[in-house]
Amino acid sequence: MDDETVVVRKFRSRLEAEMAQGLLEGEGIRSEVTADDLGGQVPGMLPARLAVLRDDRERAEQILDDAGVEGMES
Repeated sequence: MDDETVVVRKFRSRLEAEMAQGLLEGEGIRSEVTADDLGGQVPGMLPARLAVLRDDRERAEQILDDAGVEGMES
């Protein structure tokens, strides 16, 4: 198993990323949200990133696509 994580979506806010994270967790996919927003004090300054294990990437992307979850353009 590959323990490396990959970003599957970028979002304008931590809240959007956490909502998508909830979808993945509901399907048994562990994920991580990272955002450089000074602890929530400066939301939206930089994108929030939703990452999963490399081995879960395809399944995670399919789940997000099926749910209509769109991220920011890269």
